[in-house]
Amino acid sequence: MGTALDGIRQTARGRRDAKFTGLLHHIYAIERLRAAYHALKRDGAAGVDGQTWHGYGKNLEANLLELSDRLARGGYRPEPVKRAYIDKADGKRPLGVPALEDKS
Repeated sequence: MGTALDGIRQTARGRRDAKFTGLLHHIYAIERLRAAYHALKRDGAAGVDGQTWHGYGKNLEANLLELSDRLARGGYRPEPVKRAYIDKADGKRPLGVPALEDKS
């Protein structure tokens, strides 16, 4: 995703005692949010919020700007994950379905 994150990874691996105090700006950077959106499965199931990849993308730049703003000012509140149970050979297993903005 970029050289800034590569540098952070190198520091984290090379200096176990390193302290990271100002990383939030990397999370709400529009280019990273856009890359995360494009990394999602295009035909994946809708999130618990009912939002699909295609639906979110119809107004992508406005959605990303609004999400970035909410993250930057601490106003982002993720929706609760919906729990569903799926049948497996050894019984039922829980499956968490997040909102589209929480999937990446």
